[in-house]
Amino acid sequence: IIPSGKSESERQIKLMQYYGTTFIAGIASYAVHLGKVAMKIGIEPSSLNVRNGIFGAETFTKEMKRRLSKMWDMDVHDIYGLTEMCGPGVSSDCDAHDGLHLWEDHFLPEIIDPNTGDVIGKEEEGELVLTTLTKEGMPIIRYRTRDITFLYDGECECGRTHVRHAPIKGRSDDMIIVKGTNLFPGQIEDVIMKNEHVSENWLMIIERNDMDEITVKVEAKEKVSNEEAKKIAMDLQQKLRIATTLRMNVEILPPDSLPKQEGKVKRVIDRRS
Repeated sequence: IIPSGKSESERQIKLMQYYGTTFIAGIASYAVHLGKVAMKIGIEPSSLNVRNGIFGAETFTKEMKRRLSKMWDMDVHDIYGLTEMCGPGVSSDCDAHDGLHLWEDHFLPEIIDPNTGDVIGKEEEGELVLTTLTKEGMPIIRYRTRDITFLYDGECECGRTHVRHAPIKGRSDDMIIVKGTNLFPGQIEDVIMKNEHVSENWLMIIERNDMDEITVKVEAKEKVSNEEAKKIAMDLQQKLRIATTLRMNVEILPPDSLPKQEGKVKRVIDRRS
């Protein structure tokens, strides 16, 4: 085990190469950043020995997961947890990658309507509520996590019988209301990550002039002409409107032009207040 922290990314790549690291645990956005650093110094991430990774502490979409897996040629697992329960380890996905198994011998899960507090059924999206069953120092009853998900109905193909929940869509307090429409940052990321011409670094800015206006700034994977940038922007604009019903301005920026963020990445700047 090499506890390297989040600084000196180039040194981390060199350590991974020297020791033959096979597994990464951390934050998905930083693993993407490490992959980019590796490529900048002439090392293809997939050429390293890393073949498995487990990532948590921030919401990351299925498309981000796919891109991370392709970059490193590794099996990417999602782990969910919160400090009030036990930290990481409340649930994680298995090799089937069809939802996260929640450890029901330690936690009792419920899904509620975040507005009314009423319990809702399986396969219905709402807020996850947890009760600890084995915690002694600080037992917690019906803790509202603010995390939006749903519980699966039925068993997993892996054979485990613990209930599964869907990957976290976002937090109820992360939800943004624009022109009367509920919007989660994950919806934006899901569309962006499906486009092979852009990178994982993006930013959404919301401003209010006469009406609310959204601008999504995305870095291109490599330098493109103005004409190509316009085509990519138009494609993303159309797909974002289909996914969210909202019209957004899209700007395609040169690689490495947006500020680099370490740790949990902030994707939304709301300037309406």
